[in-house]
Amino acid sequence: MAPKFTIYSSEASQWAMVPLLGIQEKGIQPHEYEHREIDLMGAGNFDVEYLKINHNGTLPALTTPSLDAPLTESADILEFLDRLEPSRGTNLAPNDAATKERAAQLIALVHSMDLGSNLILLTARDTEELEKVKGTFYDFITTRQRVLEENAARRPDHPFYGPKVAENGGVSKVYTTTPAGREHEEFFENTHRGYKAFAGAFDQLQSLLVLPYAAGDHITYADLNIVPWLSHVLCFAGAKDFDDFAALEAVVRKTVPGFKVGPKVRQWWKTMQERESFKKVFPVLH
Repeated sequence: MAPKFTIYSSEASQWAMVPLLGIQEKGIQPHEYEHREIDLMGAGNFDVEYLKINHNGTLPALTTPSLDAPLTESADILEFLDRLEPSRGTNLAPNDAATKERAAQLIALVHSMDLGSNLILLTARDTEELEKVKGTFYDFITTRQRVLEENAARRPDHPFYGPKVAENGGVSKVYTTTPAGREHEEFFENTHRGYKAFAGAFDQLQSLLVLPYAAGDHITYADLNIVPWLSHVLCFAGAKDFDDFAALEAVVRKTVPGFKVGPKVRQWWKTMQERESFKKVFPVLH
């Protein structure tokens, strides 16, 4: 039997983990779909052939003969997987209007710029932090820029490459030049502003959680969108294990001294760790 769909993902992509959690919750077996790993760290998502599937150059993506166009948003892919066979495995759809609205609010929040995990992964508030993140992500940033520039030179009329070269180029310049100019100061100032926004959005997340699951008394799309984001944030904040929220608190408190992870987030996180889907997709933080 031919695979029902093809999923494009990367272990390095937080949002690519959303459909992988959904596959586990629905009990979809490996022979039922094709899984193609994209080399995110090597800028494989900027390959011209992949851009034909996902014109944003992001992960994940899903293709299937039953759809006219690929799905390129993790939330949309998760809903598609849930609707393939609604009675199979875990029903992830909210079961009433209030739960549906709350789930939508939570999903929009964790996908917002204010809670973007790149703040912790790729930015810095001073030269010391910059040297630290460069130690981890210098090759990632510079490889992206090199691949983008090479592809832009080969395909000057392609609508993706020109704007992306400029977008990534700003960060690349900060990573590759001596921290002495106004550009670095603006980068540091913007990062401080980003952490203030992050702290405010995190507080909003804590107020929106219902418990025992994110949007109510059963698991929904919202939970499977929040898990990869929080795992990514904890991992790159330097957490030593799944419950090391002190590491995240310490990072944010450099800008927002009163920041803390409240009891609702901690309890929800413990609940999610007990699920088999979590254990299979997240044997470690990543």
